[in-house]
Amino acid sequence: MKKKITNNIGLKILAVISSALLWLVVVNIDDPVNTRTFSSIPVEVINGETITNEGKVYEILDDSDVISVAVTAKRSVLDDLSRDNIKATADMMDMTFMDTVAIDVKSNRYSDKIESITPKTKNLKVQIEDLARKQFSIEVDTTGTPEQGYTLGDVETNVNVVSVSGPVSVISRIVRVAAEVDTSGLRRDISTDEALVFFDAAGEAIDESMITRSIESVHVNISMLQTKDIPLIFNASGVTTSDYGMTGVVDASPSTITVAGKGSVYTGLESIVISAEDLSVTGATSNVEEVINIKKYLPKDVVLANPEFDGNVSVTVYIEPLQMREIDIPTDNITFSNIPEGYEAVLTDIGGILKTNIKGLGETFSMLDGSTTLGVIDVSTVLPDVSEDTSATVTGFYAGRVAFTFPTGISEAEPKSMHFILRQIGEEITQEDFTEGEESNE
Repeated sequence: MKKKITNNIGLKILAVISSALLWLVVVNIDDPVNTRTFSSIPVEVINGETITNEGKVYEILDDSDVISVAVTAKRSVLDDLSRDNIKATADMMDMTFMDTVAIDVKSNRYSDKIESITPKTKNLKVQIEDLARKQFSIEVDTTGTPEQGYTLGDVETNVNVVSVSGPVSVISRIVRVAAEVDTSGLRRDISTDEALVFFDAAGEAIDESMITRSIESVHVNISMLQTKDIPLIFNASGVTTSDYGMTGVVDASPSTITVAGKGSVYTGLESIVISAEDLSVTGATSNVEEVINIKKYLPKDVVLANPEFDGNVSVTVYIEPLQMREIDIPTDNITFSNIPEGYEAVLTDIGGILKTNIKGLGETFSMLDGSTTLGVIDVSTVLPDVSEDTSATVTGFYAGRVAFTFPTGISEAEPKSMHFILRQIGEEITQEDFTEGEESNE
């Protein structure tokens, strides 16, 4: 028996070794060692407080915090691994003078069966900067055009100020912070939450990834107002020099404004009347030009619809030398005022014509008909003082100044007086008395 076992011993040992080698070959053929690359592995930064505690901030450069990792292991191991099993870290305490940090990679699975695990990006690249803090007022930028006939009213936010911090190179670029609201086609009030946007001096939005802010968004309320066009009406005051006058033409730019509002005051507003106190022509010998801000004339709850219009209106009152012409005024158009009780006044020229020179400008002046002009003589201005003599009489012949009623801008060129007789009611006066009266007043 022993002889059978030891018989051909060398061949038997060789067979065992061959079998083992064959098994190894078969195993390696079925489960070979391969290398596989896992992409988009995030790098976790640890001990970052070593930077921030010194009043500085760091920024990852060149997207070096997302890497690819090569893993060498048997195929069976690789097939059972995923990117979630690979952990990459960069310890900020290991930062070099070149502002780089070595990236360490490990697998939380099959770590004892992995032959090698190597990051293709060896170092995390960082930039260290001083930390800056600043506050900004929050503005609201509206885009789009509301529905025709409407405009924006009050725009309010629930928070007016935002505090920001970050690298000085980023914070120093911020010049304004705004919430953007689209108002296209609006006609009703709106209430919305909008994110904050940071702008540089060129009006471009700034990358916010390195900005820490006290709030992320603001609540914005916008009221909508109706709009309409209304005319401006101007009144001038004062007196030009004696030889000049207003033509009656007033130019304004703009002559019509667009206002916005709501409620009964807005609905009832048909025009804006500019006070004569703001437009004086006193002493003028040429056109008067003024700039008047009409904002103060707007009623409460009514505003200018165009926010870019400052309310300044350029006004020109046209002044020209006065023209002169003669008109015929019937003496029957002359009446009396302030006649003493018990007396009556009678013109010595009844049924005649009083030729009068007038001066003025414009169509009203050219068309004025003397037949429609009225005049009044104030009797009290020519009577003697008889207050201390109760028996005295004021009967007699007088000459009184005629005060004419002319349209605005027209006046008499020189004073006109007329003769009249003042007599007690019922007292007889002959034609001879009229003749004597006229002679005594010559």
